[in-house]
Amino acid sequence: MAATDFELLLNRVKTTIADNLNTKLGVIDTDKNDGITLAQVDSAAYDFQELQGAAMSYNPFVAVQIEDVETEGYGAATVNTITIGVTLFLSDPGDDTGWKRMLRYGRALQEVIEGNFSEIETGARLKVTSRVPDKIRLLNNAAETRVVGIAIQATIA
Repeated sequence: MAATDFELLLNRVKTTIADNLNTKLGVIDTDKNDGITLAQVDSAAYDFQELQGAAMSYNPFVAVQIEDVETEGYGAATVNTITIGVTLFLSDPGDDTGWKRMLRYGRALQEVIEGNFSEIETGARLKVTSRVPDKIRLLNNAAETRVVGIAIQATIA
């Protein structure tokens, strides 16, 4: 991977999540075995770099976005640090399972990235942090939406 090929890094993150998330959700459902079944993410339900378009009509859907880029030059060398946000959006089920579902989706996102570092990290050091589950109201929907996600910070020298 070229030193500053953010596009390739974003594509690897998105592909890794799309290829592995539903399998991980099934593993978590089996592990918990408490009657709560996590909805699978449709292959068309991934939004890339913008929160508009067809992906938003799915429930759940996942957004993959650049959140921050920091570049520091040191003589002839430059270090780039990019933060990629991966956020899962789910319509609030309207019962007491919403918070459990979001913790499980967050766990799945984190475990998918951590379990597939080698598919993503060529030339970059990765750091994954979890985000606190929250409720929001999307502009295109009157219902409350639950969100959870991770931030992936990659330092590319």
